[in-house]
Amino acid sequence: MKSLAIGSFVFLLFCIQAVSAQNAKVNLSAKDTAEVRFLNNRKFYLYQVGKGESLFSISQKFGIPQDELQELNPELKKGLKSKMKLWIPAYSWKKKGGEKDNGKDEKASRRDAQELRVAAIAGLFLPRQDLREPDPADTTAEEEVLEEDVRNSLQFNEGVQYALEEAVATDHRWKVKLSIVDAGGDTVSLAKALTKAELKEVDAVITNLNGSQLRFLNRWCMKQKIRLLSTSVNSTEPVRNNPLAVVMLPSSLLQCNRAGTLTAKRFPGANVVLVKTALPRENERASEFRDGWKKQFEHVRFRTYDYAKLGADKLQDSLSKGKSNVIFLPSSNEDLVTAVLNKTKELKADYELKIVGLPTWMHFETIDAALMESAGVELFTSAYLQQDIPDQAGMRKSFRDRYAAEPDENALLGADAIDILLNGWKKSGADFPDELSLPNYNGRYCDYRFSKTEAGSCMENMNIRIWEFRDRKPIEVGQ
Repeated sequence: MKSLAIGSFVFLLFCIQAVSAQNAKVNLSAKDTAEVRFLNNRKFYLYQVGKGESLFSISQKFGIPQDELQELNPELKKGLKSKMKLWIPAYSWKKKGGEKDNGKDEKASRRDAQELRVAAIAGLFLPRQDLREPDPADTTAEEEVLEEDVRNSLQFNEGVQYALEEAVATDHRWKVKLSIVDAGGDTVSLAKALTKAELKEVDAVITNLNGSQLRFLNRWCMKQKIRLLSTSVNSTEPVRNNPLAVVMLPSSLLQCNRAGTLTAKRFPGANVVLVKTALPRENERASEFRDGWKKQFEHVRFRTYDYAKLGADKLQDSLSKGKSNVIFLPSSNEDLVTAVLNKTKELKADYELKIVGLPTWMHFETIDAALMESAGVELFTSAYLQQDIPDQAGMRKSFRDRYAAEPDENALLGADAIDILLNGWKKSGADFPDELSLPNYNGRYCDYRFSKTEAGSCMENMNIRIWEFRDRKPIEVGQ
């Protein structure tokens, strides 16, 4: 009985090793996959054999059966030699079933490089929209006005559809199936929408959802091994743990950190004042700005001005004459910002001042470009503030003709997401998103410079711009 048990264990161990040799991939280094080739829409690595390696060890490293390697490299009949170059497929075509977790990826890799299934998921709230024409005889009827979140989602979907139509018209080889999904307003509605059979076959999801809905969608995409592109603001945290996720916009904290570094380059040796408010989130932004500045100049003395206690009246007590003063104001409170800007206008005669503010300031109702220019304001944002971008101008004209509306940032981001996905899929196929498939890209809404937030996590757009105002117009001064 004992010998039988040992024999069963040895047999089981042998089976595990055999399966591992055929299916499991060892972590590949950047050097292993540095040279990439595509042949008949199939991705290969051009791999140089190292000293002491065997065909078996290479098979284990890449998870490709030895007989498949021999078929693809006929020169192996004469034996394996050091420094020999081998064609190694990114995915095996000979496996019967393959790894369960990679089934979707293998299936996708066998399709044409320009065949893709995409789902655009947004909250359209269709059941509660009354789309009927009003009765002309009813003089009390009022025109239905769509809520802001519904308008945003409609623009997002229209941007996605516009970019897809443009891509197919430009390159007829594209075969893209688009599914429009109404996520409703909560996770229950979203969960119900995700039960549709066709969604389990999609290659990628593009969404403008945020909060709990985005977290739920992210978990679903991770389980289904589906790529996820998020266009919403501050969506890094909900999808951070997903290596198949792409965040189109840098988080607010990342922007503050990058703003600190870029401002430090422009004003070395400045007196830096961090305005403290009553809100922890705003003070966290100030800390990120400080940390970004210290990446450029580690030994800097920062002054903190407590607006919650002192208001704007004593701001000059934190300033220095005879040198640049950079004030970082991390607040989106319009009254607070107005008070500080009016105070800095008074102080500009005696002090050299720059006020670094947030992207949200562009949407203030009582603060215009003239006040920001006179107060010495600089804003940081990932978006273009000017509308003379060729791709953006072309889209605006076509968008107005097609939808009788001006494309807003939701439409521009939806269109950019499609472009990034299609270009990346053409380059890397089922390996998207990876470093090869996400190069620097100048989009309609902003520039995209993607990088992993940390090992094994999502890809995030790291790019921001610094703007100041001259002649009441935004002018880029740093990137």
